[in-house]
Amino acid sequence: MKWFDPQRSVGRVVLDGKGLGPVACRSAVQGRGERALHAGEPVESDLTVDAADVCAGNICRLRFL
Repeated sequence: MKWFDPQRSVGRVVLDGKGLGPVACRSAVQGRGERALHAGEPVESDLTVDAADVCAGNICRLRFL
């Protein structure tokens, strides 16, 4: 995640460290618990295209052991 605004429920994903990528919406975050994301948090997602922008769908947090 590049950034995420919990009050607006939207943020931006970075694609493999190469600048800003798709829009990330809270409703696309998968899993249980808190749906807010945090800057710098590694995520994986699908890309979808809507009328306005490229969006991240099925966003999953990546957990490293």
